Parts: sequence; C-alpha cells; structure tokens
Amino acid sequence: MLEKRIRELRTGRGWTQQELAARLGISASAVGMYEQGRRQPDTQTLRRMAQVFGVTVDALLEEETPHTLDGLMDSIRTRLRAESAIMFDGVPLSEEDLDAVLDAMRIGAQVALQRRLAAEKKQDADTPGD
Repeated sequence: MLEKRIRELRTGRGWTQQELAARLGISASAVGMYEQGRRQPDTQTLRRMAQVFGVTVDALLEEETPHTLDGLMDSIRTRLRAESAIMFDGVPLSEEDLDAVLDAMRIGAQVALQRRLAAEKKQDADTPGD
C-alpha cells in the first residue's frame, strides 16, 4: 500500500517526516496522514515524491513485489540505503558506490536483453517460412 511504501522510502533514507515534508514543500502532518493512510497525495505530490525518492510513480504505487526490473531496482536501492554499512571486500560502500552498482546491474540487463533479441532475430531469419 502507498502509506507503507512512503514510510519505507522515507525511513530507508533516514529522513524524518519533517525532512520529507520540507523536500516536498508540504506539512509534516500531511506526510504523517499519508503514512497512516488517512489521506492520499494528489498527482502533483505523487510526482514530487517519486522525484525526491528517485523512483517512478508506478514504483510508489506498487502494492506487491515489483514485477519490472525498474521496480526491483527501486526496492533494492531502498533496502541498500536502509542498511547502515554495506561492504564489499571489507570496504564500506558510499551512496555513490551503491548507485554505481545499481547502474551496472541496469546496464547488464540491457546487454543481456540486446543479446537475446539479436539471437532471436537471427534464429527467425535462419528458420524457413511455413
């Protein structure tokens, strides 16, 4: 539900309701009501939230496990930022490092998709017509 997603994204970044409200240009009580499900943000506020959190509006509204790579990446980003110290080979990763890791995953997915589509296209070209 949206209220849970807003709270997860906010707390994952270590922000208070007041800090999120300031970033959105709304009151802290409005953020509290969104998180309690007592009020729904308007379209403009949803767009601002998505921008502030670095996710899509769809990812904000997603109620279940993400079914798209973008949704999954948003979930991974949120979980990574919620952790206090992520390390790789014993070295702590900064937020910039985590963004670079996620960018690399996205690029890897693009390369894999391009290869598969090229192979399918070649296979179709090699298959004689009916």
